[in-house]
Amino acid sequence: MFVLLAPEVIAQGPYADDAAKVRTPTWVNHRASFRVLGHSLVGGDLGPGESPIPGAITVDGSDEPIDTMSWANIRLRYDGKLNLGARFGVHLGLDALDNIALGTGPQSAMGWHDGLWLDGQQPPSSNGDAFRDSLRVRQLYGSWRVMNWVDVAGGRMNDHFGLGLQRNWGACEDCGRSTLIDGVRVAGSAMKMNIEFALETAVTGATTEDPDHPMGQPLDLSEQDDVSTFVFRIGQGSDRRKEMYGQAPVVPVGGSTFDWQFFTSSTEQLVSSSEPAEAALGSACETERVTAGGVTSQPQDCWELLRRGASLWRPGLWTRARWRPDPVTTVRVEAEASGLFGDLAAVQRLDGSESDAKSLSGFGLALETEVDKVGWAFGVDAGFATGDDGRYLGYLDGQNLAETGEDLEADQRTLEDPELTSFWFNRDYHLDLILFQRILGGVTNAIYAKPWVSGVILDTESARLGARLDVLYAAAARPSGTPGQGKHYGVEIDGRVSLELPEGFAFEVAGGVLVPMDALQGRLSGESAEPATLVRGLLSWRFQ
Repeated sequence: MFVLLAPEVIAQGPYADDAAKVRTPTWVNHRASFRVLGHSLVGGDLGPGESPIPGAITVDGSDEPIDTMSWANIRLRYDGKLNLGARFGVHLGLDALDNIALGTGPQSAMGWHDGLWLDGQQPPSSNGDAFRDSLRVRQLYGSWRVMNWVDVAGGRMNDHFGLGLQRNWGACEDCGRSTLIDGVRVAGSAMKMNIEFALETAVTGATTEDPDHPMGQPLDLSEQDDVSTFVFRIGQGSDRRKEMYGQAPVVPVGGSTFDWQFFTSSTEQLVSSSEPAEAALGSACETERVTAGGVTSQPQDCWELLRRGASLWRPGLWTRARWRPDPVTTVRVEAEASGLFGDLAAVQRLDGSESDAKSLSGFGLALETEVDKVGWAFGVDAGFATGDDGRYLGYLDGQNLAETGEDLEADQRTLEDPELTSFWFNRDYHLDLILFQRILGGVTNAIYAKPWVSGVILDTESARLGARLDVLYAAAARPSGTPGQGKHYGVEIDGRVSLELPEGFAFEVAGGVLVPMDALQGRLSGESAEPATLVRGLLSWRFQ
């Protein structure tokens, strides 16, 4: 933290000439982390099995098998708060080179883009040839403490609930996503209860934004196509969001604590502007351009609204019990149950009188148990997520909501199925290195159990050396909806060794082996999938 010299703040407005000069104390709190992350994956395509990961590219005309894929990236994450007195704050979150593989931006020369002629890299920019920008603003919002018992915040904010099945902060060094919301939230306490309301805007819909005229503020052309969400939380005890960069409150010896929170969000959209009927509007509307937010940009006369009739409800309940029977033992049992329920009157624009209305009903549960003995710990993580009998799982391989015209079998099953019963964990809820994180993309249509043990091998004033071992088994909640239409995904064994230094530096080497089973076998051939292995190296530095 550092303190700025208090500036003279002069009141603005109709009475500014008569206002007294006020000195406002101003200071900055900040924290940041830097990481270098490298992966080497062998057999990610699972051989003849079903995997969304393609095989490594081979040399033209060569039959030599190449089964290894390696990549690395770096990231600087910064979070700062500019305190304007004791009650006001401006929060800023930045990511530099987030999720950008090293070596993917070579400088070009003489029309060559493969880096042969120049040794350097050029900063990636979404306005140029890159998919992402070098620097991304993750969050920017203002906060206000009202009368010492109500907190108001508004802008673009990170959010988190419970274990992170629905909303996940993405605070881990290997996390590549974050739940970001645009909206206003009001939080306070009453009768020993923590209560929060929020109004969020997920999609604005059609606007006047034009890539040819990037300056100026675009206008919202219709409120009917907006996606709006109302959020309500109530609970007691500690809030997971306040523990993201710190520790949970200490449990007294011989005592126990119980924290809980209920979450509910309601989302609605009457009509959609995401699918303009270009063919019916003439050649002037056929050329699509994409705005900085990924939305199609068109003249106002080209927009045509599609009746969506969407209503979604996402409830969640988080509980955590901790018990400390003696000075060296702490027991934790933590769980989150979340659901997704709703209806879509129209999923996409269809020719004729066909109806593709869908109802959604999915449910997920995660349980984490831990016994910490000061120096070593063990526990079991378990959970499940409902699935669907559609062609895809819904993360990396495809979706079962709307037909695409690319897969006749999948499209037919999608049109004939009026109900989608899958639940998807947030992809930043990590359980392993390979199966859920790389092959499936996340936890869905699955039942899993993972015992684990960790310990401190060496602990001195200058360094701490630790190790951990995880053994994961996963089965299908609905076998007909798995890639190989089998009952068992497989068994994965992961191990890691970490070295922590007092200055905030840490180095970790992790490795995993996945033994896939019939749920990942070849869909058409029926051949068994082959094992996959992954090695990950992580160098990180946290400071504040």
